[in-house]
Parts: sequence; structure tokens; C-alpha cells
Amino acid sequence: MAKQDISSKPVQAEAAPATAQKRSFRPRALVLGVITLLFALVGLVTTVVWLVGLIGNAVNNTWEKQALAEVVEPLVIIDVPAYESVNYLDEVEVIRAGVWQFLLDHPDTSSYQEDSFGNITVPQSDIEASIRQILGEHANIHHQSVEDSYLSIVYDEENQVYYLPTTPSVLPYSCEVLNISKNMNIYTLEVGYIPPGPFWDVGRHLDETPQKTMIYTLQKVDTDQYVVLSVAFPTTESTVSQVEAQEGLTSDTNQYNDAATAAPIS
Repeated sequence: MAKQDISSKPVQAEAAPATAQKRSFRPRALVLGVITLLFALVGLVTTVVWLVGLIGNAVNNTWEKQALAEVVEPLVIIDVPAYESVNYLDEVEVIRAGVWQFLLDHPDTSSYQEDSFGNITVPQSDIEASIRQILGEHANIHHQSVEDSYLSIVYDEENQVYYLPTTPSVLPYSCEVLNISKNMNIYTLEVGYIPPGPFWDVGRHLDETPQKTMIYTLQKVDTDQYVVLSVAFPTTESTVSQVEAQEGLTSDTNQYNDAATAAPIS
């Protein structure tokens, strides 16, 4: 019996190190598992952030294009001639741009007096405000009646008011912003001109192919406020960035920044 007791002791001694070794592996496996899980979580978070940013940029760009299209829309509607500075823009085009800006900003004209022919009476100060809104403080304003194929613009000098139709029937063009390039507070837009459509559908038939494109240079002057500095013809096979590089932004922006006083109003 004594021999059996002695022989069993070495077996127990040999089993003990194996158990200790097995226990020593468990913390290492746990640490390795935690590290692997952390890396997986970091990868998942990075991927989610990247996807959210990608979707956000796409949504914001679409929203930005739509917002800037509303800014340039009055000039697209009148098919404004190209101009390097608002100082060189014809006074007739200034009035037309201001009138269309006013009409687009006032779908409800019930606050204005309307005659039996469906024309509203608009103070010239309201048209001036609309001109300043789209062309800035330095546009040359000379109030006058304007011959327009799509819109009757009648000016009453004695009473200093305009007589305007409440709902023009047809628009010469509506617009779509195709590309945007930014440099500080200067925005260069490639704008597509959409074929004529009804007034109530302004800017909404964007599935149509633009008949032509023009390059618009805008300056952001306040939180959601922009003025159009210039309009140019795109060069052959040029992009927005190429036109921006060829024409330069300094000469376009200085005409707004450096002017000390507003242009006279007559």
C-alpha cells in the first residue's frame, strides 16, 4: 500500500504544470480577442463615417446647386448678354433682371393693387431692392418702360411705380447649375439653359438637355445672399476651373469690393 502511495505522487506533480500552462494562455487569448474586436469596431466606425460624409456631400451639392440656380434664374430667364462687370450691363437688362427677380420672389401678389387687366402696381423702390438683391449695390438703375416679348414692363415716372402682369405665361429659359467651383467667397457656376416652358413650371423640367451653357461668377456677400458679378461665354471644351483660371477672379471681384459708393439711381 505504501508503494502505491509513493508512485501516485509523481503523476500529480506532472499534471500540475500542464494545468498552470493552460490557465496562463487564457488571459493572452482574451487580450488578443479584445484587441481584434477594437480594430473591427474602429474599422466599422471609419466606414460609417466615410459613407455618411459621402452621402452628405452628394446631398449638400445637390441642395447647393438648387439654391444657386434660384440666384441666377432671373438672368437666365431674360437670357442676359455676357458682361464682365455689372457696371457694363445695359440699363434695360438691369430693369428686366430686377422685375423678374421681383416676380419670382413674390408668387403671392395680393398685397399689391391690381387693375382690371390683371396688372399690379409696384413701387419703384421694390424693383430697386430686387435689382440690388441679384446684381449688388453698384448696378446702374435708370427706371424706364421696357419692351419685352414675354413680359410687359410699364413705368409711370410721375407716380414712380411699375405696372406688371401678375403671371407671365411663358418663360424664355429656366436653368440648371451643372458645376460649381469655389474660391473663398467667389463661386463660378456652369449654368445650363433649359428650353422654354410655362411660368408655373419654372426651373422644374431639369430632365431636358440644356440648349446652351454660360459661366456665371457670383460673390457670397452674406449668409444665403449672393450677387452676380459677371456672365461669360464658355470657351471651347473648357470647364469651370479652366474658365476661372483664364479670366481670373481678381478683376471680377474688385468691382464689387472696391467700389466706395452705390451707382446713382435715376
